[in-house]
Amino acid sequence: MKNKLYFVSEDHKNNYEKMVAKFPSALCDTEYQVACYVSAAPFLFYKFADKLYEFDTPLDWILNWQMKYEPQMEDESDEDYKNRKQEGEAFVNYDLTPSMQQMGEFALNLFNGYKYFNLMNCIGSLDEINYRMFKCALDVRLGYYRGQ
Repeated sequence: MKNKLYFVSEDHKNNYEKMVAKFPSALCDTEYQVACYVSAAPFLFYKFADKLYEFDTPLDWILNWQMKYEPQMEDESDEDYKNRKQEGEAFVNYDLTPSMQQMGEFALNLFNGYKYFNLMNCIGSLDEINYRMFKCALDVRLGYYRGQ
């Protein structure tokens, strides 16, 4: 018998179904599946649900947030920094708590190896329920729930 995905609530499950409908690659690509799974968590999903139809990837919510809020990079010109912030402001009308930011970076890391992610900072920011989701997300990325 196949294990079922862990969802923190019925809303998480419904949000996940919406994410997969928008990004059907999630049914055969574990990178997309884990991005949809984490992004569907209610404490994240409702931050960007009204913009989902505009997204090119399931993680545009954190990428756009970073464009708006991340500090200027050492190798980034003042003009590029200004343009990045303006572009981020066009998409982002929400705030993220530190734990939301950590989950976004976690999802980015599982999606494409985002190098600025710190595992212990992320784990330390989670409550018990979201820690269970975190552990399930690792299994999703490893392919244990492919196609669900």
